Amino acid sequence: MLLALFGPAASEFRYGHGVVLGLTILVIISGVHSIRLVDERHRYALGLAVPLCILSLMSLFVHHEWLVVIDHLLSLVFLGLVIKVMLDHVMAQRAVSSDLIRAGLVVYLLVGIWFADVYALFEFLSPGSFNGDIAATVSADGEGGGRIHSTRFTYYSLVTLTTLGYGDITPASTLARSFSAVEAIIGPVFLAVFIGRLVGVQVAQASNTDND
Repeated sequence: MLLALFGPAASEFRYGHGVVLGLTILVIISGVHSIRLVDERHRYALGLAVPLCILSLMSLFVHHEWLVVIDHLLSLVFLGLVIKVMLDHVMAQRAVSSDLIRAGLVVYLLVGIWFADVYALFEFLSPGSFNGDIAATVSADGEGGGRIHSTRFTYYSLVTLTTLGYGDITPASTLARSFSAVEAIIGPVFLAVFIGRLVGVQVAQASNTDND
């Protein structure tokens, strides 16, 4: 949540890249910890998290295209695993609790961060995939680390996920438009399904209580 809320703003400051990097590593550690609590797949998460943290730290000193690409690809796989495990956890719950609500919120925000990494990878590999502040920042930043550009895409991704769409950043390539459309569909559908799940679990919980 900290990365989603403060990442875009932090990147504008002098040491913003370091702050965003710290938040990114915190997300990785939290993801491994969350999986360890609810699922046996934490070994896979740990196996992805270690090289991902190393690559993220290396991005402070080494700026190579292959490093940025591998960093983002590993991040996509890791976040995808965390989302899958947390979603399974949400759907397996049989009682409404604060843990269930927090897990649902985490999944929703992680979906936004996952798409942000996808968009950053698109723009890095094919400059001009997006119009607006993102394209200008990437072209002006030269060989700077690609990870910092994800903060702008985090903003764009969350705006798309919530179907708000300010219009200051727009997809230009066919692939970027397709993924943006998919995310815009996923956002409200997830909220509708999650709220429906909460209501269904609550009704079942109340029914079982009455029967007892």
